[in-house]
This record gives sequence, structure tokens and C-alpha cells, in this order.
Amino acid sequence: MSLANTVWAMEQRCNTPLEKLVLIYLSDAIGDEAFGSVSILKLNEFCCASGEDVANAVLDLDERQVLQVFGAADDKLEVAFSWYRPAQGRQRQPVDVTLVRYSRLELLKEQGGKCWYCGCAIHADPKLEPFSQLEHQHPRSRGGRSSKENIVLACRPCNIRKKDRTVEEFRAWMEARNGTPVEFHGERTS
Repeated sequence: MSLANTVWAMEQRCNTPLEKLVLIYLSDAIGDEAFGSVSILKLNEFCCASGEDVANAVLDLDERQVLQVFGAADDKLEVAFSWYRPAQGRQRQPVDVTLVRYSRLELLKEQGGKCWYCGCAIHADPKLEPFSQLEHQHPRSRGGRSSKENIVLACRPCNIRKKDRTVEEFRAWMEARNGTPVEFHGERTS
């Protein structure tokens, strides 16, 4: 924990106690750095608030330029304190609000508690296996956005097997491997 960051967080004027909790958590999670990635799930747990409330607090802090939000994906929030200056070449990306506000629990409910690819039962609680993982159907490494339309939940084995393939490439790979046509669970329930 960085004492300087914690003091800075305590000195900031916040509109709500939740915003103050967000700043205190970030000052601890980021440590001596002014920039870092934090777990959205752990942030929500620390604040004892819903994902939507925490997302709104983070976005309000970003709007008032207390924080800089660089992005959100794979249950990680990339943030920096207001005095942080990005390294040359690193551009601040617009925040995809839909992902920040769209919680893992909502996705799990929409998918019926099943992996989008294989249909096995998955959980939102990281203590239970298999834990659901946020999966970009069109990979971020290939220009996919962290948007509601591109994010599904998958079990770890499916997420690992898919790698940076698109859904179509993953299907072709699975069909070649199995020798039979593949229809993913999420396609059947859509």
C-alpha cells in the first residue's frame, strides 16, 4: 500500500461515500504506481455494492477527471490517478461503458449458467469450479471490442482452446479435430 496514494485518495472531494471507497481500494490495489489493472469483482466486493453502482462511481470519477479509465475487459479495469501521464505511444481508449455496467451475473443468468461453447455448468463465484471467464468472441488482439455483443461467458477449458480464434475459426478447428459439425451451446439457445 502506498501511503502517498492513500493520502491523495482521502483528500479527494467525492460526491458519494462509494466514490471514496473506490479511490481507497484503487490506492491500495495500484500501490506505488499511479497506473494499473484491478479486478472489477474484487473492487465490487470491497465496496459492498452492486457492479452497476461501482461502475457508475468509477465513471463519475473519470468524468470529473479524478481518475483516468483506460479500459475494461476480462474482469479487469485499467485505471490511473489524475496525475498519471501515459508513456509515449500509449493512447487513452474510450471506455466501453456497456461492459463495465454489464456484470458477470447478468451474463450468467442470460446464458442459463452454462458455458457459451460447450454448455457445461459454470459459476460466478471464483471459489467454485468451473469459474466463468469473460470471453471475447471476436478477440481483442484482432480488433474485437469489449462490448456487450462481443462478450460471453465460457469455462476455462473452452477459453483456453479458443485462444485468439474467432468463433468461426474455433468452430472449424473443433470440426477438424472431432470430424463432425459443431454447433455451440450459445447458438442453440439464442
